Amino acid sequence: MTHRFGPVLGISLLLSAGGGCDGHSLEPPFLGYVEGNTAYSDGLEVTMVMYNFSWFPKDDSPMPAEGSLYVAALVAVENTSDQPRSFTPASLAWRTLVPGKPGFGPLWEPTPRGRSPLLPGGILVPSESVEGWLTFEVPRGEYADQLVWRPSPGVTLGIDIPSSLVSLRHQYRAVVFGRVSDPTGAPVDAARIAITLVDISVGDEVVGDCRGYSHGVSELESDATGWYDAPLEIVTTGGPFCVDLRVSPPAGRGLGSVAISGRGLIIDQPIPDSEPPELRIDALLPVVN
Repeated sequence: MTHRFGPVLGISLLLSAGGGCDGHSLEPPFLGYVEGNTAYSDGLEVTMVMYNFSWFPKDDSPMPAEGSLYVAALVAVENTSDQPRSFTPASLAWRTLVPGKPGFGPLWEPTPRGRSPLLPGGILVPSESVEGWLTFEVPRGEYADQLVWRPSPGVTLGIDIPSSLVSLRHQYRAVVFGRVSDPTGAPVDAARIAITLVDISVGDEVVGDCRGYSHGVSELESDATGWYDAPLEIVTTGGPFCVDLRVSPPAGRGLGSVAISGRGLIIDQPIPDSEPPELRIDALLPVVN
């Protein structure tokens, strides 16, 4: 992971959504300004279309390092000027939150690979637009603050990320998914899967390696390719959460069951322009005699 602590000092300009010091957005010919989900500078418009606080690949691509997670942001870029403009995805970064100091947290640079289609760069002719995903590897447990665009030296524009940090009970959501396979790597279809979410901030119930308050069990089966996908919705104060996963094979396959317990899960409220956070847990079923 590559990061740089900000904000940039000296002649740097940091603008968050909402604009200038009087609470109004700044208008051209300023070096740049932000309105809502879009940042503007020198005829280019950069818009954060969608994001996911916790994204996992749905193929054999590398997983995030231990203690980290992937944040994915869908970004659109348009040249609204009458001249060609250059854009590079490396000008974007993800800022995580320092409590009490929004806009002053560390910056995390895009990973070279990630969610597809990747956001392209290059020369945009007038009226041309591009769209794609950027993926950032950030420490687990840190909260999002801004998608940051650095259109030119000394100019830093921050698009604020809506916060899901609340203390009251609300509807929360997440997705747990993965692949069930046998020791040869072949997919196992029709495997029975039970997922239990345990809020470890309250309660004393023990579920596998999790201890807290259980929010019940979600049951489903793997599909013909061995994959399962479990959208979860619960009413809670927001966790943190521990996941207990139990997988049982279909009868007659000569395979045993497996339990995977203790994985941490990020959840959030349904915020506009966001996807449910994800957690991938693959299950390898052993052969039994």
